[in-house]
Amino acid sequence: MKTKTRFFSIVIVALALLVALTFVFAGCGKTEKVTLTGSTSVAPLMRKLAAAYEKENKNVRISVGEGGSSQGVKDTQEGKNDIGMASRDLKDTETGLDKVQIAYDGVAVIINNQASIEGNNVTNEQLYALYAHGTPIGSITLPVSREDGSGTREAFDEKIADADGNKLIDLTEFASGTQYYNSTNLVMTDVAGNVSKLGYISMGSLNDTVKAVRYNGVEPTVANVKNGTYKLQRPFMIVTKSGVELSKAAQDFIDFILSEAGQKIVAEEGYVAM
Repeated sequence: MKTKTRFFSIVIVALALLVALTFVFAGCGKTEKVTLTGSTSVAPLMRKLAAAYEKENKNVRISVGEGGSSQGVKDTQEGKNDIGMASRDLKDTETGLDKVQIAYDGVAVIINNQASIEGNNVTNEQLYALYAHGTPIGSITLPVSREDGSGTREAFDEKIADADGNKLIDLTEFASGTQYYNSTNLVMTDVAGNVSKLGYISMGSLNDTVKAVRYNGVEPTVANVKNGTYKLQRPFMIVTKSGVELSKAAQDFIDFILSEAGQKIVAEEGYVAM
């Protein structure tokens, strides 16, 4: 009888240990999630960074959504993400946030591969006249813009002005016929399909479907963004909600972005590392 009792006791202890170990291993294998939303210009770079991070951190899944810089900032303020992405600096009205710059990016002015502009160059005044008044630049007659709230648009509109200093950002509307899109890819696709159109996109998103032109005589290159001669540039930012402690995975991902390995990816993707 004692032998049976001892046997059942051993079995019960063994089962208890098995259950405990199951919970331990289950906890070790638990997937942590980090959610980012915001700029469609920052998103392609962030997906590259996320893929590299996940490769070394198998239990973390990073979701990169879009929606534009203003949406990413708003989502962060409202606690709808872990990290917001913005392709511009924060506005004075965008409060309650902590920001970190992760890169610099040039804004490339693009035209169709078959289109031609004298000297393959556009000036501030020409761009202002096209967007504000519909004044052609050579064979270019139709401006393409990002939507209101886009960080890329705000960077572009802030820089582009006429000889009197009037800026696009101060206009309530652009010239009739201006086409608006809510993503970098849609702008690029539209310009690629029409020899009469001109638009602007993140320099890091350039590919051979379109042609980038000089801006005020300067080529849109990483070197020229870095040395400051290409003036049509802006910061890439990430934002978090002030006073809210990040998850370990979210903080670790930010640390990775700013690390030597993360900044190497920034440079490899055609942006200017910090």
